[in-house]
Amino acid sequence: MSEKRVWFLSDVYYPETEGVAYFVTRIASALANRFDVRVACAQPVYSLRDTTYQSNDTHEGVTIHRCWSTRFSRQSLIGRICNNGTFGLSLLFYLLYHLRTGDRVIATSSPPVVPFVAAIACRLRRAKCIISMYDIYPDIAVVAGVLKRNSITTKILQRLQRYLWQNADRILTIGRDMQTFVRARIDSSCSKKVEVIPLFSSTYKIFPETREENTILRENELLDSFVVQIAGNVGPVHNVEALMECARSLEDTPEIKFLIIGSGKKIPWINDLIRKEQRKNIIVLPRVPRSESCNILNGCDIAISALFIPGMWGLANPSRTYGIMAAGKPMIAMADEGTEVALLIDEQKVGWRVNPDDVEGLTAAIRDAYEHRVELTQIGERARYTAEAMYNIDEVISMYVSVVCSELPLQRPQAVVKRRVSIQGIEGKPYGGRNKLAEDEPVLVRDGMNDMGEKV
Repeated sequence: MSEKRVWFLSDVYYPETEGVAYFVTRIASALANRFDVRVACAQPVYSLRDTTYQSNDTHEGVTIHRCWSTRFSRQSLIGRICNNGTFGLSLLFYLLYHLRTGDRVIATSSPPVVPFVAAIACRLRRAKCIISMYDIYPDIAVVAGVLKRNSITTKILQRLQRYLWQNADRILTIGRDMQTFVRARIDSSCSKKVEVIPLFSSTYKIFPETREENTILRENELLDSFVVQIAGNVGPVHNVEALMECARSLEDTPEIKFLIIGSGKKIPWINDLIRKEQRKNIIVLPRVPRSESCNILNGCDIAISALFIPGMWGLANPSRTYGIMAAGKPMIAMADEGTEVALLIDEQKVGWRVNPDDVEGLTAAIRDAYEHRVELTQIGERARYTAEAMYNIDEVISMYVSVVCSELPLQRPQAVVKRRVSIQGIEGKPYGGRNKLAEDEPVLVRDGMNDMGEKV
C-alpha cells in the first residue's frame, strides 16, 4: 500500500446511503486498497439522524472521523444552516490538527461550506486541495428561486466561488456541461485543472430482471400496465408540475401508469394533487433502502432520468441515470440541450430528451414509447452495454487513482459506436424521436475491443 494519504471531506458518509454518501463511500473504500484513506464527515443527518455513531471508526479499510455538529431537520432552512456551520467549524479545527504536508484532500461541493474549509486547511497545512463537484452553489439556489440572481448575496457568493475554484489544485466535475460551466468562471490559464470523472453504476448489483419476478409491479398490480417511473429525490429543481400535466394528458390511455418512488419537498404536493383530483394513473411509494435498487429500477417499462426545471445546464447531473442504464431500461430526460444526460442519450441512443417545461414533448415521447414498446428491449440492451463499458466503478476508480498519483490531465473513458443507430420518431416533434435499432445491432468499441471482448 502507498504511504500517500488521501482525505475525503463530506457531511454524509457510511452508514448513510443517500446521494453523495453512496458515491463517496464506494470510491473511498476502493481507494483504500492502494492508499491510506481517511474520511472526515458528520453524524448521519438523513434517515439515520436519530442514531449516533462512534466519533472514530473504520469501514472497509477507511479511517473515519465524525465531526461534531448540530443535527436539526434538513427540512428547515435555519436548521440546515446551523448544521452546516457547526460542521464546518468542527471540520476546520480537525483538519488543522491532523493534515500533513502533501496529503490529497478531496472535498465534496455539498454542503458549500466543505470546499471552503478544505481550501483554508490545505493552504495552511500545505496539502493538495481537490474539489469534487456534484452540484454547483449558489447557482442552483438561484435557479430554484431561493436566491435572487442579481442580489448582493448571490454576487458575493459567486465571487467567493470563483476565488475557490481559481485556487484549487484540481476540480473534478461529473459532466461535460459542468466542466464547461466551471471553466467559464475561471481564468483560461486554469482550465486544464477542471476534469470530468463521471458517476458510475453498480452493474454487478443492478442488472435486468424479468417483469414477472418484480415485486414492485406485482404488489401494485402493474404487471399488465405500461409503467413510467421516476425514483429518488423529488425536490425544488424537479419539474413535477410538468409531469403531473403530462399524466393528465395521458389519462385517455389507462394502460399508462406513472410510478413515483422516493422522497423530497414536492412529494406532499403530489399526494395532495392525487387526492384532490382523484388521479387514477399516478402511484406514489415511499423511499426504500438502496439495497432494493435493483428491484426498484426494474419496476417499469421506461424511466425518467432527469426532470429538471429550466436553467439547470452545467449545475447538476442526475445519478439515477446510471442505475437506469444498469437495469437495462430506456430513459426519458427533461433537460436542457447539452447537459450530460442529454449528450449521453444522443450519443448512445438510450432514450428520449425533451426540453424543460415541454409538456407536449414529454407526452409525445411517452406515447411514442408506449406505441413501440416491443422495441424498448433493444434500447434497454444498449443502455446496459453502455453502463458496463463506460460507467462501471472500475473505470471511475482508475481515474481517481490518476488524480491522487499524478498531476497529468485525466482522460475521460470513451466508447465509439462502430455501427450507428438509426433514429426515427413522431414527425416534427422536438424531442428527437425514439431510438429504433438498426437490424445490425450496434457494438460498443473501447480500446480496440467490442463489448464481447473481441478485437475489432
